[in-house]
Amino acid sequence: MRIIAVTPPRRCADADRIAAREGVHRLLVIDGGRLADIVCRRDLQRSPGERVRTVMQHDIAAIDAATGLGAAAAMMRASGVGCLPVAREGRLVGTITRGDLVRAGVSAEKLG
Repeated sequence: MRIIAVTPPRRCADADRIAAREGVHRLLVIDGGRLADIVCRRDLQRSPGERVRTVMQHDIAAIDAATGLGAAAAMMRASGVGCLPVAREGRLVGTITRGDLVRAGVSAEKLG
């Protein structure tokens, strides 16, 4: 999966255009080469004139690429998020969303 990311100083309206162009609902925020957050289009659209850093939550849940789908669903439910960054050997390799889990056969009840 391609990683689509923005930096904290980017304007929210610009980040929203990137997400729309790429057909995604969430963008990774990379700061100094490290994952800083994930922002969703809804948050970007609420503050179009602001910088991405103003809509960041700073509380990131992430999973290892070897994590099973059930465990990923449980983490999403427990964290109240719809997307998790995925890392392999400490390196960001992509994201997994609720939609990905549903398409893979995880029941909606497991996702909360």
